[in-house]
Amino acid sequence: MNNCREKKRRYTFFISSAVYGAVLFCSVFCSVGLRANEAAGHSPLTVGAASVSIMPKEPVTLGGYGLRTEKSQGARSDIYARALYIKTEKTQFIWIVCDLIGFDRGEIAKIKKRVAANQGLHEENIIVSATHTHTAPATMNIGCPEKATRYIDGTLLPCIEKIAEQAVATASPCRMVTAQGNCSLMHDRRNDPVPGDGAAPNPDKKLAYVDTRVPVVGFKRSDGSFIAILVQFTAHPTSWSDLLIGSEWPGATAIAVKKTFGETVEPFIIQGAAGNVGSPKRNAPQEEIQTWGDTIVASFANELLQAEYDNENVDFVATTIPVAAPTVTADEVRQRADALREQWAECPCVATTVVTRFETELLRRIDAGTIDHFDSPTCLITLGDHVFVTVPYEVFSQMNREVAKYTSKNVHIVGYTNGVIMYLPSADAFEQGGYEPDAGLWFANLGTAPGSLEDYAKAVGLLLNKNNNEK
Repeated sequence: MNNCREKKRRYTFFISSAVYGAVLFCSVFCSVGLRANEAAGHSPLTVGAASVSIMPKEPVTLGGYGLRTEKSQGARSDIYARALYIKTEKTQFIWIVCDLIGFDRGEIAKIKKRVAANQGLHEENIIVSATHTHTAPATMNIGCPEKATRYIDGTLLPCIEKIAEQAVATASPCRMVTAQGNCSLMHDRRNDPVPGDGAAPNPDKKLAYVDTRVPVVGFKRSDGSFIAILVQFTAHPTSWSDLLIGSEWPGATAIAVKKTFGETVEPFIIQGAAGNVGSPKRNAPQEEIQTWGDTIVASFANELLQAEYDNENVDFVATTIPVAAPTVTADEVRQRADALREQWAECPCVATTVVTRFETELLRRIDAGTIDHFDSPTCLITLGDHVFVTVPYEVFSQMNREVAKYTSKNVHIVGYTNGVIMYLPSADAFEQGGYEPDAGLWFANLGTAPGSLEDYAKAVGLLLNKNNNEK
């Protein structure tokens, strides 16, 4: 297991205590430097942030496990929706992240339309991400759990509208600082599994890969305090599989941000390319999960506090990139659906609901002429030294490594954003086989084609270079 070293855990409290003192020092003295930089004519940056609990008011079906149909039976920790509004002279956008499994295209369209209309923005300038926690209301159709439509329409959407409005209304001039930690809490669940992981048929540690970087962006007020801190960490939040609602490591990281940098800061926790990256431990108690959040924050806290201001490099690009998918005829779809109904005959919810959804969606795509690819909404968000690339997939961590072949930029792939089409495995995962390359049934499609991750990464890298050359 690629866990953080025990020594690192023992010193987490010591590191955090030192950080608290540094925060106090910085809040007193940093404002002088901020005003000096503003006077020097740096490009204006305006940022606002807001959050709200999105805990359901009644028991709901939970997303994340294809055969779990029971409703929730309480909560282990709170879950949140968070909004970050960023505006410069050239662009503006709202980034929303929720402690949920993910969203299908229909829900994404609904959220974008309502937020864009309320705030006077283009829909492409609204980004919607999920932390991918597996113990939160079901907000997309994956497997048997019925999507919690009443929760989405009655609780979630009004909450998202509220925080988007608050983030814009409370936005103020600020300066940006960046840092990058490193934390190896996570592990490759296919090739370096822990008990309970769904490993590949032939696990091979030589193929194990995770991205241990922890990119961070902080936004500071004129007095040196933080408006918001964006943190990306990469790991499946799958420590729990029971019926208690909770946010797992993303929630623990948000708590650690507030403990370290002050209660007024808005933590903005985003997921990475976690398709092959497992939770540090199965069935961990809440107290241990909080130590994960503390360790993640300790990996970057001192560097962030000492970072120099950088407002010059903020950019936003929204585009659509086609990703290859296997082709199939209508007759082949019907034959496969019949075979799946027979295969899952002893599990009625799969044999009826899941297979019918699978068959209907494939026939729709055949009629629409889109069976050979997925139109993949992709955002390139540059914040200082970091470039965050959002993708609508449960993408393998290898995409970070592949993009680096085509650009020197410090790129971080953000999965589960603007929809979740399905898994996007690396080429070697297709050769191994196993759950992720063959999970199309649960996402109502045939999956992506072998090599599509590598092609997608190349397209992203070349696009980043092209945009840079045009400036």
